[in-house]
Formats: sequence, C-alpha cells, structure tokens
Amino acid sequence: MAILDPSVCIAVSDVLNHAYGNTKLCRKLARSFFLPSLQDFSGATTTSRANKVLTVPTGIVVQALFRAGLNAGAVMSTLITSLQESDQSPGITALADLSVGSGYQSVSLQRFTDTSAQIGVRSTNTAGTLTIVTYGWIDTRGK
Repeated sequence: MAILDPSVCIAVSDVLNHAYGNTKLCRKLARSFFLPSLQDFSGATTTSRANKVLTVPTGIVVQALFRAGLNAGAVMSTLITSLQESDQSPGITALADLSVGSGYQSVSLQRFTDTSAQIGVRSTNTAGTLTIVTYGWIDTRGK
C-alpha cells in the first residue's frame, strides 16, 4: 500500500501543464516528488521576513526541495526558514543560508512549508536579488 496518493503527482503535473506549458510529469521516488525546476521567486531582498509561495502541494505540510541564489552588490546575508520557526535576522544566532561579500552564491535547501506552501525569507539589507527555484518535495506524513 502506497503512503502517498499518486494522483497528487498527476494533479500537480496538470496544474504545471496549464500554468507553465510544461509537458513533463513529476516523478515519484519513495515519498519524494521531483518536478522540472520552476522559478517561484526572483526579486529584491527584504530586511523583514517575507513569505514566499513554492510550487508544492497545499493543504499539507511538506518538506520543499529548492535552490536559492543570492546576487548582491554589497555584503549581506539571507536566512530562509520554515514558517514554524521564529522570525530571526540572519547573523550569529541564526546562521545565514546565503552570505555574499559582493557577487553571487547559490545553495540547495530543504525546508518545511506551511499548509499554504510558504516559507520565510529575511536578509540583512535590500542590496540583493534573491531567486528561488523549486524542484520537488518530500511528503513526511506516514512512516
């Protein structure tokens, strides 16, 4: 008996086909689902936590699989959190996921979403551009 309903993958693929013209179906591996990479956000960084919506199922908490890139013209750091975590500024206590002196850095991350498919993002200044590309999720329900 499967832990996940395979129709979730099909439904997400149908939405992607409609919204993005993407004809590839997502692929399931155990409790993980993999999508063609989709850019969910590209924009200016903020110094207060901003919620970003990812292309993952809504209505349940999942562990989103995504890549984040930070392009900065000044020294800055960015912290990407699950909304279940308290809001913290990137720094000594809350180590940043991305830190740039000036230039570009990228990282592959996993974070729990809320039931609205959101994560939180907060930076030390507004001198950068953050890009988030989602490539899948892990359904942690069940075993």
